Amino acid sequence: MSYNNPNVPLEAPKIPNDAAGFKKALGWQLGFFIAACMVIATSFITMLELFTEFAPFQFVSQVYLALFGLLMFILDWPLNQESMRPYRVHIYKFLLFMTRFVGRGVWYIFLGTMVFASLWDLDVSPFLGIVLGGYIVSLGVASTIMGLQLSMRLEKVRKLIRGDTQASRVENTCPGDGLSGEMFQKVCQRVRGDNQAWTPQELNYIICGLNHDAKHPEVISRQDYEYWVSDGRMAIL
Repeated sequence: MSYNNPNVPLEAPKIPNDAAGFKKALGWQLGFFIAACMVIATSFITMLELFTEFAPFQFVSQVYLALFGLLMFILDWPLNQESMRPYRVHIYKFLLFMTRFVGRGVWYIFLGTMVFASLWDLDVSPFLGIVLGGYIVSLGVASTIMGLQLSMRLEKVRKLIRGDTQASRVENTCPGDGLSGEMFQKVCQRVRGDNQAWTPQELNYIICGLNHDAKHPEVISRQDYEYWVSDGRMAIL
């Protein structure tokens, strides 16, 4: 099994200009975007109902719900990706869990229960509470399962890398400027000894999940790669 010669500089990864680290498959993105719209709509409908009565605590909780929904709206806006990139970088930096499938899934389960409570307990529209809350919670569960499955598959590769004398040396597999998706794909195929490949969507989720650089989530930095292959817990995507 051949690896890059450590004495030969590795080619620096080419960083795309389309905010690839924030992209998701269209089905997931639309599903998340619809859920974000539901959260925002629920908060505004409930706030309008609360104007007729004195309920300051419930009103404040709906303001927070609207803010939560707005964050998800920005993160999953399907049009003109580049215009949203500055805002997504801040979300990536300060609310990193919202960019991971598992973190996002747990978050949507929480938001789904808030939507249900807002529409049901406040007697705004119990039926909508079941429909909207049920959709958001179901999406959260599906996202969590997706993230855990991908994380476990990636963990198998990490163990193979750690068990390989040459691959476990970071300088052999990761250049100073980090690993692009294509380069990471090759590393995984080498340690597995086959031509099995991650799908473009899976590879994008992995690169984004392993990297903590808010400005360039499309590339795994050497520091993050070294942290991932070191002795530690499974990376949660």
